[in-house]
Amino acid sequence: MEQILLAFQSMSSNPEILLYTLLGTIGGISVGCIPGLTATMAVAVFIPFTFHLEPIVGLSVISGLYIGGVYGGCISAVLLRIPGTPSSAF
Repeated sequence: MEQILLAFQSMSSNPEILLYTLLGTIGGISVGCIPGLTATMAVAVFIPFTFHLEPIVGLSVISGLYIGGVYGGCISAVLLRIPGTPSSAF
């Protein structure tokens, strides 16, 4: 429980983390809504861009990419009835 509170304190004290998480989520949604591109592929492509960042900021970008990619994969599955990723098939 103490580590979770420390993580929230770290995120709230540094607005850069929230900004990069938002950018990662938007990028993940953009990649995920294209049929055939998965959230895992988005993470693999964007890893080199996170090398120059602080570790917590880089992990925030990667987690935002993954979550946004899974969410974005549902967009094409619902609108076009084409599940572009295995996680979007329902």
